[in-house]
Amino acid sequence: MLMDTFFQSHGIKMEIERNGEVIEDTIGLPNHEKSTGKAYIGFRPGTDVTAGDIVINQSGDRFYIVDTESSYFQKQLQQIKAYSISEREYLSQKQQSQSTVFNIGTAYGSVIGTANTATINYQSSIEELRNRVSNDTSPDREQMDRLLDLLQMVIDNQVPAQKGLFAKFSAVMEKHSWLSSAVASTLLSWLT
Repeated sequence: MLMDTFFQSHGIKMEIERNGEVIEDTIGLPNHEKSTGKAYIGFRPGTDVTAGDIVINQSGDRFYIVDTESSYFQKQLQQIKAYSISEREYLSQKQQSQSTVFNIGTAYGSVIGTANTATINYQSSIEELRNRVSNDTSPDREQMDRLLDLLQMVIDNQVPAQKGLFAKFSAVMEKHSWLSSAVASTLLSWLT
């Protein structure tokens, strides 16, 4: 067969490793598809290669097989294409899938992490707001304290949440945007 001759004259020696053991010594032809640019190693029909195997060339380079496909020409099986990635690519993909990155800006009342459940402590959020208000030198401090008292009563279910409840504090919240966003965030967290 013409392909056998081609493999013998142009192929290189390779080992196929599965589950940490070499299962076959064979001849392979490193190549890539022109249409997709995907790298593959061509093997003779009947070669036992499958996704998850590692192919090691005669230089010791390791290639991780991600997929295989039978390649036909004129109704004849010509080769097994073992699509591969280099060891460096494999380790990079593995590292990316294992690491989780959280980019966090302001996170009042947010739940952050990979846990399935969360406990939100509104008391600490309001306590942080009280500390900030007590350090504020604004003449509106008394109004801010009353606003936080009302917020505390709403969260503790002492006062029902209703439209216009915080209307008398609108001027204070307008002057201190950090306060209005913190109150809104706390209320939204409580409601949801």
